[in-house]
Amino acid sequence: MTSAEVLKLVREWSGLGRCVITQHAAARMYQRHVTHRDVLNALKNAKTCQKADGEKWKVGGPDFDGDDLTVVVALESGLVVVTVY
Repeated sequence: MTSAEVLKLVREWSGLGRCVITQHAAARMYQRHVTHRDVLNALKNAKTCQKADGEKWKVGGPDFDGDDLTVVVALESGLVVVTVY
């Protein structure tokens, strides 16, 4: 898949609620004061997407306040949020 194809899927699946947050991502969200709402907003309005390690993708978009947020996801039957920063 290309970055553009993944970006389209990320926007679509996040809008449909097809998103699961791993324990690791939840811990990082807590540490970095990032809410579930912030993650969903960044994914729904993602502007960038690039291949990361393995089968993961780094997606960048604005959090709910408009600040830049990077969300690392894996594509399965939906989005699996691996970490955020």
